[in-house]
Amino acid sequence: YFLNKALHDDQSRISLYKKLTSLYAYQGQSQPIIEKYESAIKRYPNRVDFYNDLAELYVKNKVDYNKINDLFIRAVEANPTNSQLHVSLGDSYYYSKAFDKANDEYLSAITLDKNNTDAYGKLLSLYWDKADYAKVTQYASESIKNNNNFPTAYLWLGSVYLKQNKTQEAINVIKKSVTLRPDFIIGYNSLGLAYRADKKYDLAIQQFMKAVELNPNYEEAMFNLGDTYMQKKSYSDAEKAYNIILKGDPYNDAVYFALGNLFTESKEFDKSVKNFEKAILLNPKSLDYRNNLGNSYLKQNKLGNAVEEFENILRIDPKYATAYYNIACVYSLKMDNNYSLKFLEQAINLDSSLKSVAKNDPDLTSLKDDNRFKELVE
Repeated sequence: YFLNKALHDDQSRISLYKKLTSLYAYQGQSQPIIEKYESAIKRYPNRVDFYNDLAELYVKNKVDYNKINDLFIRAVEANPTNSQLHVSLGDSYYYSKAFDKANDEYLSAITLDKNNTDAYGKLLSLYWDKADYAKVTQYASESIKNNNNFPTAYLWLGSVYLKQNKTQEAINVIKKSVTLRPDFIIGYNSLGLAYRADKKYDLAIQQFMKAVELNPNYEEAMFNLGDTYMQKKSYSDAEKAYNIILKGDPYNDAVYFALGNLFTESKEFDKSVKNFEKAILLNPKSLDYRNNLGNSYLKQNKLGNAVEEFENILRIDPKYATAYYNIACVYSLKMDNNYSLKFLEQAINLDSSLKSVAKNDPDLTSLKDDNRFKELVE
């Protein structure tokens, strides 16, 4: 009551808006806060913090994004030279999926302030989502030129190099990002990926461990650590890494899938099957999970179980080429060349890259001298 009265008597006292909205927030009343901020913005259109506070309230109250767009359009109209407001408007457009408008606002922010690293970061993320790596390279390089102390720009540039299989260039650039910011967790994870792509597994492991040391709950780095141990065939270390994730996230289907692959490689097939089954239970739509379970049965020479899994896949997706291919392998092992060739032909018709796989697959040995096989794979 007294704060409202004071504000009514003297609306120029900006601190009263903040105190009053804090009180309403404490009482759990959102609508009065929104009304106060809307009133304050009309009176003080140059108070940037009011726009940001009101936008947060709109988001919390699930207000339509068009209203948030309109709010920041007004903010930019009232403060056209404020670079950060253009970023906020760009963010609003981005979340409402108006990507071209978001792009324009981020560029406007950079035109006003070439050192606006927030704008560059959002622009780089936008083009990465579009898979426009030429633009990512362009703006990352431009950002570094304008501000060579911006670690995120080095990270994006290194990520493009990694996409292009330029592993040494990726390593050199991403190293710069963690040198500039020693607590840059994502940077260490990306550097680990770059070293792993270059088959420098021990160096990769060091980077993933550094990321996890900085944030023990960083699942992606721990998962990458497990995968790197897998590539080194250090199966016990890989298992430990995956199990650490499961302690904090016991319903992570991707980890059970990774463990299934691990135990298939280490020929612990009972464990392999159990983990694939858990992964499928948690994510029954994943055909890759079912396919690898079938492969586990195939490696155990449980051909009936294997065919059952591959046929389950084809009931869900009749165009899943790998399932046809694997059934062809089963029938080849059964020395039933006619059926094997029938399924192999279906597989190759769906995915011609399977020709090169088939040429050297020991599971298809029984077909190697068959002219029909030679015609299929040539």
